[in-house]
Amino acid sequence: MGCIAMTMSAFPKMWVTLLFIWSYWVIVFKILRPFPIGKFTTIILFIITTFELVLSLYTYYLVVHIGPGSPLDHLELVVPNYDEANIGTEMDISPPSILTLNSVMVKNNGGYRFCQKCKVWKPDRSHHCSSCGKCILRMDHHCPWFGECIGWSNHRYFMQFLFHSNLYLIVISLISVFTLLTFFGGGNGIGDGNGNGKGDASLDLFSLHIIFVGILGVIFALCVSVLGGLTMWQLFKNKTTIEAFEDQRYKHSGRLNVFDIGKRSNWSSVMGFNWKEWIFPITVTDLQIGKGLFYQTNDPQEQHFTSFSQRVSREIERRRGQIPV
Repeated sequence: MGCIAMTMSAFPKMWVTLLFIWSYWVIVFKILRPFPIGKFTTIILFIITTFELVLSLYTYYLVVHIGPGSPLDHLELVVPNYDEANIGTEMDISPPSILTLNSVMVKNNGGYRFCQKCKVWKPDRSHHCSSCGKCILRMDHHCPWFGECIGWSNHRYFMQFLFHSNLYLIVISLISVFTLLTFFGGGNGIGDGNGNGKGDASLDLFSLHIIFVGILGVIFALCVSVLGGLTMWQLFKNKTTIEAFEDQRYKHSGRLNVFDIGKRSNWSSVMGFNWKEWIFPITVTDLQIGKGLFYQTNDPQEQHFTSFSQRVSREIERRRGQIPV
Protein backbone atom coordinates (compact mmCIF):
# COMPACT_ATOMS: atom_id res chain seq x y z
CA MET A 1 0.00 0.00 0.00
CA GLY A 2 2.86 2.37 0.77
CA CYS A 3 4.38 1.91 -2.70
CA ILE A 4 0.99 2.40 -4.35
CA ALA A 5 0.38 5.60 -2.38
CA MET A 6 3.82 6.94 -3.30
CA THR A 7 3.24 6.11 -6.96
CA MET A 8 -0.15 7.80 -6.98
CA SER A 9 1.24 10.91 -5.27
CA ALA A 10 3.99 11.11 -7.91
CA PHE A 11 1.52 11.39 -10.81
CA PRO A 12 0.44 15.02 -10.27
CA LYS A 13 4.04 16.12 -9.79
CA MET A 14 5.05 14.38 -13.01
CA TRP A 15 2.18 15.83 -15.05
CA VAL A 16 2.65 19.37 -13.76
CA THR A 17 6.37 19.21 -14.55
CA LEU A 18 5.74 17.81 -18.03
CA LEU A 19 3.12 20.48 -18.78
CA PHE A 20 5.54 23.24 -17.84
CA ILE A 21 8.43 21.76 -19.82
CA TRP A 22 6.25 21.00 -22.87
CA SER A 23 4.76 24.50 -22.97
CA TYR A 24 8.22 26.04 -22.59
CA TRP A 25 9.53 23.88 -25.44
CA VAL A 26 6.68 25.01 -27.70
CA ILE A 27 7.18 28.69 -26.90
CA VAL A 28 10.96 28.64 -27.32
CA PHE A 29 11.49 26.19 -30.18
CA LYS A 30 8.25 26.56 -32.12
CA ILE A 31 7.73 30.32 -31.83
CA LEU A 32 10.62 32.34 -30.38
CA ARG A 33 13.55 30.54 -31.97
CA PRO A 34 12.60 31.65 -35.52
CA PHE A 35 12.50 35.26 -34.18
CA PRO A 36 8.93 35.91 -35.33
CA ILE A 37 8.56 39.38 -33.81
CA GLY A 38 12.06 40.82 -33.91
CA LYS A 39 15.28 39.72 -32.26
CA PHE A 40 15.27 42.16 -29.33
CA THR A 41 11.64 41.47 -28.41
CA THR A 42 12.24 37.75 -28.70
CA ILE A 43 15.21 37.89 -26.32
CA ILE A 44 13.15 39.83 -23.77
CA LEU A 45 10.28 37.35 -24.03
CA PHE A 46 12.73 34.46 -23.74
CA ILE A 47 14.24 35.90 -20.54
CA ILE A 48 10.83 36.56 -18.97
CA THR A 49 9.47 33.14 -19.92
CA THR A 50 12.55 31.32 -18.65
CA PHE A 51 12.63 33.33 -15.42
CA GLU A 52 8.98 32.63 -14.63
CA LEU A 53 9.31 28.95 -15.58
CA VAL A 54 12.22 28.49 -13.18
CA LEU A 55 10.44 30.26 -10.32
CA SER A 56 7.20 28.38 -10.99
CA LEU A 57 8.86 24.98 -10.85
CA TYR A 58 11.09 25.97 -7.94
CA THR A 59 8.20 27.17 -5.78
CA TYR A 60 6.16 24.14 -6.85
CA TYR A 61 8.79 21.76 -5.54
CA LEU A 62 9.32 23.84 -2.41
CA VAL A 63 5.63 23.32 -1.61
CA VAL A 64 6.09 19.57 -2.05
CA HIS A 65 9.52 19.25 -0.43
CA ILE A 66 8.90 21.41 2.64
CA GLY A 67 5.38 20.14 3.19
CA PRO A 68 2.64 21.74 5.25
CA GLY A 69 3.98 20.85 8.68
CA SER A 70 2.36 18.46 11.15
CA PRO A 71 1.84 18.24 14.91
CA LEU A 72 3.69 14.93 14.61
CA ASP A 73 6.85 16.96 13.96
CA HIS A 74 6.66 18.25 17.55
CA LEU A 75 7.47 15.58 20.12
CA GLU A 76 5.80 17.52 22.93
CA LEU A 77 2.45 17.01 21.18
CA VAL A 78 2.81 13.27 20.57
CA VAL A 79 1.27 10.85 23.10
CA PRO A 80 3.26 7.59 22.71
CA ASN A 81 1.38 5.81 25.51
CA TYR A 82 -2.05 6.79 24.21
CA ASP A 83 -3.39 3.20 24.08
CA GLU A 84 -2.45 2.56 27.70
CA ALA A 85 -3.73 5.91 28.92
CA ASN A 86 -7.02 5.72 27.05
CA ILE A 87 -8.35 2.21 27.69
CA GLY A 88 -11.81 2.77 26.27
CA THR A 89 -12.50 5.73 28.57
CA GLU A 90 -11.53 9.35 28.92
CA MET A 91 -7.83 10.01 28.53
CA ASP A 92 -5.90 10.28 31.76
CA ILE A 93 -3.32 12.57 30.18
CA SER A 94 -2.92 16.32 29.98
CA PRO A 95 -2.00 18.47 26.99
CA PRO A 96 1.37 20.26 27.01
CA SER A 97 1.54 23.78 28.38
CA ILE A 98 2.09 25.27 24.92
CA LEU A 99 -1.53 24.32 24.17
CA THR A 100 -3.11 25.10 27.52
CA LEU A 101 -1.56 28.57 27.52
CA ASN A 102 -2.21 29.47 23.88
CA SER A 103 -5.08 27.41 22.45
CA VAL A 104 -8.27 29.13 21.39
CA MET A 105 -10.07 26.23 19.72
CA VAL A 106 -11.46 23.32 21.75
CA LYS A 107 -13.90 20.44 21.33
CA ASN A 108 -17.64 20.60 21.98
CA ASN A 109 -17.15 19.34 25.54
CA GLY A 110 -14.55 22.01 26.28
CA GLY A 111 -11.60 19.62 26.11
CA TYR A 112 -8.46 20.24 24.12
CA ARG A 113 -8.45 18.77 20.65
CA PHE A 114 -6.77 15.41 20.19
CA CYS A 115 -6.42 13.20 17.09
CA GLN A 116 -6.97 9.54 17.92
CA LYS A 117 -5.63 8.47 14.52
CA CYS A 118 -2.31 10.28 14.87
CA LYS A 119 -2.27 10.04 18.69
CA VAL A 120 -1.27 13.67 18.89
CA TRP A 121 -2.61 16.88 20.40
CA LYS A 122 -4.02 19.22 17.75
CA PRO A 123 -3.03 22.90 17.95
CA ASP A 124 -5.35 25.66 16.78
CA ARG A 125 -6.35 25.50 13.10
CA SER A 126 -4.89 22.03 12.57
CA HIS A 127 -6.94 19.26 10.97
CA HIS A 128 -6.49 15.62 10.04
CA CYS A 129 -6.09 15.00 6.30
CA SER A 130 -7.36 11.60 5.18
CA SER A 131 -5.40 11.86 1.92
CA CYS A 132 -2.07 12.55 3.64
CA GLY A 133 -2.93 10.26 6.56
CA LYS A 134 -1.83 12.72 9.22
CA CYS A 135 -2.74 15.97 10.95
CA ILE A 136 -1.72 19.21 9.26
CA LEU A 137 -0.76 22.48 10.96
CA ARG A 138 -3.07 25.34 9.94
CA MET A 139 -4.45 23.18 7.16
CA ASP A 140 -5.75 25.19 4.23
CA HIS A 141 -6.69 22.40 1.82
CA HIS A 142 -5.37 19.26 0.17
CA CYS A 143 -4.30 20.17 -3.35
CA PRO A 144 -4.45 17.34 -5.93
CA TRP A 145 -2.11 19.24 -8.27
CA PHE A 146 0.63 18.92 -5.67
CA GLY A 147 -0.45 15.60 -4.17
CA GLU A 148 0.16 17.43 -0.90
CA CYS A 149 -1.60 19.56 1.69
CA ILE A 150 -1.20 23.30 1.85
CA GLY A 151 -0.57 24.31 5.44
CA TRP A 152 1.50 26.39 7.81
CA SER A 153 4.97 25.58 6.43
CA ASN A 154 4.30 25.79 2.68
CA HIS A 155 1.41 28.27 2.38
CA ARG A 156 3.73 31.13 1.43
CA TYR A 157 5.42 29.10 -1.30
CA PHE A 158 2.00 28.04 -2.56
CA MET A 159 1.01 31.70 -2.96
CA GLN A 160 4.28 32.42 -4.75
CA PHE A 161 3.69 29.48 -7.07
CA LEU A 162 0.26 30.86 -7.97
CA PHE A 163 1.80 34.26 -8.68
CA HIS A 164 4.71 33.08 -10.84
CA SER A 165 2.79 30.33 -12.65
CA ASN A 166 0.05 32.83 -13.49
CA LEU A 167 2.59 35.27 -14.93
CA TYR A 168 4.11 32.42 -16.91
CA LEU A 169 0.69 31.35 -18.22
CA ILE A 170 -0.23 34.90 -19.20
CA VAL A 171 3.04 35.38 -21.11
CA ILE A 172 2.86 32.09 -23.03
CA SER A 173 -0.84 32.68 -23.74
CA LEU A 174 -0.14 36.09 -25.25
CA ILE A 175 2.76 34.76 -27.31
CA SER A 176 0.85 31.76 -28.65
CA VAL A 177 -2.40 33.68 -29.29
CA PHE A 178 -0.47 36.42 -31.12
CA THR A 179 1.23 33.76 -33.24
CA LEU A 180 -2.09 32.09 -34.07
CA LEU A 181 -3.74 35.39 -34.98
CA THR A 182 -0.92 36.35 -37.32
CA PHE A 183 -0.93 32.88 -38.88
CA PHE A 184 -4.66 32.64 -39.52
CA GLY A 185 -4.77 36.31 -40.47
CA GLY A 186 -2.18 35.67 -43.14
CA GLY A 187 -0.21 38.75 -42.14
CA ASN A 188 3.31 39.36 -40.98
CA GLY A 189 4.53 38.25 -37.62
CA ILE A 190 5.28 34.54 -37.96
CA GLY A 191 8.50 35.39 -39.79
CA ASP A 192 10.41 34.00 -42.74
CA GLY A 193 12.81 31.88 -40.72
CA ASN A 194 15.73 34.29 -41.09
CA GLY A 195 15.12 36.17 -37.88
CA ASN A 196 13.92 39.41 -39.44
CA GLY A 197 10.28 38.98 -38.52
CA LYS A 198 9.10 39.70 -42.08
CA GLY A 199 7.26 37.70 -44.64
CA ASP A 200 3.99 35.85 -44.84
CA ALA A 201 2.96 33.14 -42.43
CA SER A 202 4.76 29.91 -43.15
CA LEU A 203 3.37 26.45 -42.62
CA ASP A 204 6.86 25.34 -41.65
CA LEU A 205 6.61 27.51 -38.56
CA PHE A 206 3.11 26.42 -37.59
CA SER A 207 2.31 23.54 -35.24
CA LEU A 208 -0.73 22.12 -33.50
CA HIS A 209 1.34 22.40 -30.33
CA ILE A 210 0.89 26.16 -30.53
CA ILE A 211 -2.90 25.80 -30.63
CA PHE A 212 -2.90 23.51 -27.60
CA VAL A 213 -0.56 25.79 -25.65
CA GLY A 214 -2.72 28.79 -26.51
CA ILE A 215 -5.97 27.11 -25.45
CA LEU A 216 -4.58 25.50 -22.29
CA GLY A 217 -2.64 28.64 -21.40
CA VAL A 218 -5.75 30.82 -21.48
CA ILE A 219 -7.84 28.29 -19.54
CA PHE A 220 -5.22 27.69 -16.85
CA ALA A 221 -4.44 31.41 -16.57
CA LEU A 222 -8.11 32.15 -15.86
CA CYS A 223 -8.35 29.30 -13.33
CA VAL A 224 -5.15 30.25 -11.52
CA SER A 225 -6.21 33.92 -11.47
CA VAL A 226 -9.51 33.03 -9.81
CA LEU A 227 -7.81 30.67 -7.34
CA GLY A 228 -5.12 33.22 -6.58
CA GLY A 229 -7.66 35.98 -6.02
CA LEU A 230 -9.74 33.80 -3.71
CA THR A 231 -6.68 32.67 -1.76
CA MET A 232 -5.45 36.25 -1.42
CA TRP A 233 -8.86 37.38 -0.15
CA GLN A 234 -8.81 34.61 2.46
CA LEU A 235 -5.27 35.60 3.40
CA PHE A 236 -6.31 39.20 4.06
CA LYS A 237 -9.09 37.81 6.28
CA ASN A 238 -6.63 35.38 7.94
CA LYS A 239 -8.86 32.45 7.07
CA THR A 240 -7.92 29.11 5.62
CA THR A 241 -10.07 27.47 2.96
CA ILE A 242 -11.44 25.10 5.60
CA GLU A 243 -12.27 27.98 7.93
CA ALA A 244 -13.99 29.84 5.12
CA PHE A 245 -16.40 26.95 4.53
CA GLU A 246 -17.25 25.81 8.01
CA ASP A 247 -18.35 27.29 11.30
CA GLN A 248 -15.46 27.31 13.70
CA ARG A 249 -15.80 25.99 17.23
CA TYR A 250 -13.51 28.02 19.45
CA LYS A 251 -13.03 27.91 23.16
CA HIS A 252 -15.85 30.42 23.01
CA SER A 253 -18.90 30.43 20.79
CA GLY A 254 -19.40 32.93 18.02
CA ARG A 255 -18.83 33.65 14.34
CA LEU A 256 -16.13 36.31 14.74
CA ASN A 257 -12.61 35.41 13.62
CA VAL A 258 -10.21 35.83 16.54
CA PHE A 259 -7.26 35.28 14.19
CA ASP A 260 -8.11 38.38 12.14
CA ILE A 261 -5.46 40.88 13.27
CA GLY A 262 -5.86 43.36 10.42
CA LYS A 263 -5.24 43.05 6.68
CA ARG A 264 -1.59 44.11 6.79
CA SER A 265 -0.70 41.88 9.74
CA ASN A 266 -2.72 38.99 8.31
CA TRP A 267 -0.77 39.22 5.07
CA SER A 268 2.62 39.63 6.78
CA SER A 269 2.01 36.65 9.07
CA VAL A 270 2.13 34.38 6.02
CA MET A 271 3.93 36.22 3.22
CA GLY A 272 6.59 38.24 5.03
CA PHE A 273 7.24 41.93 5.51
CA ASN A 274 8.50 43.36 2.21
CA TRP A 275 8.02 42.85 -1.52
CA LYS A 276 11.12 40.66 -1.87
CA GLU A 277 9.75 38.21 0.67
CA TRP A 278 6.34 38.32 -1.01
CA ILE A 279 7.64 37.52 -4.50
CA PHE A 280 10.79 35.45 -4.07
CA PRO A 281 11.11 32.12 -2.21
CA ILE A 282 13.62 33.32 0.36
CA THR A 283 13.69 32.34 4.02
CA VAL A 284 11.81 34.61 6.42
CA THR A 285 12.93 33.75 9.96
CA ASP A 286 10.35 35.99 11.65
CA LEU A 287 7.58 33.74 10.33
CA GLN A 288 8.88 30.85 12.44
CA ILE A 289 7.51 32.39 15.66
CA GLY A 290 4.94 30.02 17.10
CA LYS A 291 6.06 27.19 14.79
CA GLY A 292 2.47 26.75 13.68
CA LEU A 293 1.40 25.71 17.19
CA PHE A 294 -0.27 28.99 18.12
CA TYR A 295 -1.14 32.28 16.44
CA GLN A 296 -1.59 35.91 17.30
CA THR A 297 -5.20 36.76 18.03
CA ASN A 298 -7.40 39.82 18.01
CA ASP A 299 -7.37 40.73 21.72
CA PRO A 300 -10.74 42.54 21.92
CA GLN A 301 -12.50 39.67 20.17
CA GLU A 302 -10.69 37.09 22.28
CA GLN A 303 -11.60 38.90 25.49
CA HIS A 304 -15.23 39.04 24.37
CA PHE A 305 -15.21 35.34 23.54
CA THR A 306 -13.43 34.41 26.76
CA SER A 307 -16.00 36.27 28.84
CA PHE A 308 -18.80 34.57 26.95
CA SER A 309 -17.08 31.19 27.35
CA GLN A 310 -16.79 31.64 31.10
CA ARG A 311 -20.51 32.38 31.35
CA VAL A 312 -21.35 29.33 29.25
CA SER A 313 -19.02 27.08 31.28
CA ARG A 314 -20.55 28.28 34.53
CA GLU A 315 -24.05 27.63 33.21
CA ILE A 316 -23.04 24.10 32.14
CA GLU A 317 -21.56 23.39 35.57
CA ARG A 318 -24.68 24.77 37.25
CA ARG A 319 -26.93 22.50 35.21
CA ARG A 320 -24.75 19.53 36.03
CA GLY A 321 -25.22 20.32 39.70
CA GLN A 322 -21.53 20.86 40.28
CA ILE A 323 -22.17 24.26 41.87
CA PRO A 324 -25.29 25.45 43.69
CA VAL A 325 -27.80 27.71 42.00
